[in-house]
Amino acid sequence: MTQGPQYPLPPPPPGPPAPTQQQWPGQPASQPPAAARKNPTVSLICSLLLPGVGQMVNGETGKGILMLAGWIVCWLLFLTLVPILIAIGIWVWAMVDAYRGAVRWNIARGLG
Repeated sequence: MTQGPQYPLPPPPPGPPAPTQQQWPGQPASQPPAAARKNPTVSLICSLLLPGVGQMVNGETGKGILMLAGWIVCWLLFLTLVPILIAIGIWVWAMVDAYRGAVRWNIARGLG
C-alpha cells in the first residue's frame, strides 16, 4: 500500500495568557496584594455592629444574610424572653465566626 502525501499539522491555537500578579511598590513578588488579606479585627467589629456583616465582608454572603435575618426576626419577636436570648446568641456567634472566618481565609491563601 502506498500512502498519499503527508501534510504538516497546523499549529495548536494559542492558549489563554499566563496569569500575572500585580506587584505593589515595596512588596515582595511572592506575596499577593494586600487587598486580598482579610483583617479579622475588621470582621469582628462589623459583626459587633450588625450580626452577619462580618461574614459578608469575608465573602460568606449566604451565611451572613442568614445570621442577619435570624437576628432581626428574633428582635421582632421580642415579646418573649427566648427570642431575645437567641438573638444575643446569634450576635455573639456572628462575631466569633466572622473573626475565625477571616483567619481561615488568610491561612487558606498562605497569608498567615
